[in-house]
Amino acid sequence: MPRRRARAQVWAAHTAPLAPTTLSAEVPLLIQLEREVELEVRPVARARLQEKLQPIDGAACGPAPTCTGCGRRMKNRGRKRSSFVTRLGTMELQPVTYRCAACDGKCVRLSSDWVSKPAI
Repeated sequence: MPRRRARAQVWAAHTAPLAPTTLSAEVPLLIQLEREVELEVRPVARARLQEKLQPIDGAACGPAPTCTGCGRRMKNRGRKRSSFVTRLGTMELQPVTYRCAACDGKCVRLSSDWVSKPAI
């Protein structure tokens, strides 16, 4: 029984609240200028990236993929609106969507060479 009490005390020490950090009252001038420029440029850069994604989005068609569930050929269900977040903001695409009639599996065709994989 004494061991359990000792563990409870150790855990309590780890869950104690941290002291709040204090931030500088003044933001350096360089940081302020960077933020101003970023706010001015971001909408233009976002629009330009969206323009560059459109041809890639249109070229993502091809032969229907094979269902990973049952191995049959999937049917094209048209394009469905999809969005994802980038450093410049939310981008919208309309990738081709496929559905398997046999097992109801679904697949969205995106070009694998420009969509990043999650980091492990």
